[in-house]
Amino acid sequence: MPTRAQTIKDAISIFESAVYPHGLTHSSCWLGIYQTILWYEPINHLGFNFLPHIIDSDKLRPSSKTRERSWKRPSIWQRRADAVNSYLAKQLGCDSNELPNKTDLLLNQPQYSGLQRQNVLGTAFVGLITHILEKNGSSKFNFSVEVEATSVFPGIRFPGRSITPRMDILIQSIDSPFAILSAKWSLRHDRLNDITN
Repeated sequence: MPTRAQTIKDAISIFESAVYPHGLTHSSCWLGIYQTILWYEPINHLGFNFLPHIIDSDKLRPSSKTRERSWKRPSIWQRRADAVNSYLAKQLGCDSNELPNKTDLLLNQPQYSGLQRQNVLGTAFVGLITHILEKNGSSKFNFSVEVEATSVFPGIRFPGRSITPRMDILIQSIDSPFAILSAKWSLRHDRLNDITN
């Protein structure tokens, strides 16, 4: 199983070699992120074969035969995912049917086969955001990933689910904290408090 550091290294490698029709710039970075970690859900309903996973899969396809029989027209989330699909295809200069093979490039690597998707994607996303900031941001800042909160703010109790709370990305100017970024690829209701904490 790849370590966190290896996952970030692999994600950055894929990101750097991704397709950027107009070049890799600070404004096109999102294309590389999507190619690296966005995945497609098999739909096979109402004329949709695959749709990008922009929300829980049960909002994109019927979760049962009973629901399939009552689901007679495209849902708002199917329409939104289809719009994302069309926009991404336009930006990459390809047919939208090609997108499932042009995305999810990290998890399609053999060393990630069978691993829990969300953990790998969460690590990769934080690593990619940090990489982009280092590449495009000011050299007066240092960027650190998964920093233990008490090492920066000793004596302060951080409420939350974790015994050892960590900051996704810590931005420091010299040795002083400048900003803390919460970088979540996706959110679940039970993790919303992580951001505010």
